[in-house]
Amino acid sequence: MTTKISKQVIKRKKIVFRFESPDAESVSLVGSFNNWDKTRHPMIKNGNGVWSKTVTLNQGTYQYKFLAGDKWLQDPENENVVSNEFGTQNNIIDVK
Repeated sequence: MTTKISKQVIKRKKIVFRFESPDAESVSLVGSFNNWDKTRHPMIKNGNGVWSKTVTLNQGTYQYKFLAGDKWLQDPENENVVSNEFGTQNNIIDVK
């Protein structure tokens, strides 16, 4: 008798987040995928004032925001939002 061992493949996808803020001194990508840790995903600023960060995420639905200096900001390019416990909204991304 043979036993089949199935390996579940976890699909991961690279996602590029972008945020335009020419005057910001620092921007971080913060969300449920990094336990809302503002130090884990600092973004990099290009010459045109656009900040970006590429992260590899497992399939799933995640909430996120940008932290520019000390201001929590939504992604103006993503209209998918959900209310949070602070009375504001977080953006949602669905990774398939």
